[in-house]
Amino acid sequence: MESATAGDLLALLRSGRASTRSESRTVTGLSRTAVVARVNALAAAGLLRLGAELASTGGRPPGSLVLNTEAGVVLAAAIGRSRSQVAVFDLGGTELSSSAVDHEVGAGPDEVMPVVAEQLRALLAPGLPPVLGTAVSMPGVVDPDRGVSVDTPVMAGWDGVPLAPYLAGVADAPLFLANDADILARSEAPRPRGHRP
Repeated sequence: MESATAGDLLALLRSGRASTRSESRTVTGLSRTAVVARVNALAAAGLLRLGAELASTGGRPPGSLVLNTEAGVVLAAAIGRSRSQVAVFDLGGTELSSSAVDHEVGAGPDEVMPVVAEQLRALLAPGLPPVLGTAVSMPGVVDPDRGVSVDTPVMAGWDGVPLAPYLAGVADAPLFLANDADILARSEAPRPRGHRP
């Protein structure tokens, strides 16, 4: 991880694999200057807060680095064959609001996605922090780089259709598309130390 970005560092802190600048240097192999620069950038963006001083192992006590779970929200949509679920989460993974919508089996993206977008928009209560990303899961093979389904046997008419345009009016945030089984497996994996459910 010697070329770890600020995003990589944030993922380490969020997972609990590191909680101080020193631990971040150890895990990533980055220099002190590189870690400080990345931490400062994350703090300036409001994504990190400096936490309490930890026990000293000699010298100045290290200050903990804490993910600011209130810096933004993430939208999620699980598109299914006959039902879609949508939710808003804080950056720590806590569900803030959710809803579901049923649709006809075999309904295409032009029928389903506008309703999903409307449901997500309805969940964005006034006063929420900015939307930093939208995650969409669906069955079958997906191409996350293009944001399209490649082969969804149970949902005809979805293959090759870009999903980002349907959600563009909800939030100006990147779209992350993944296979539903992969997302389910990740959600059921054991939580790392320090990770909030």
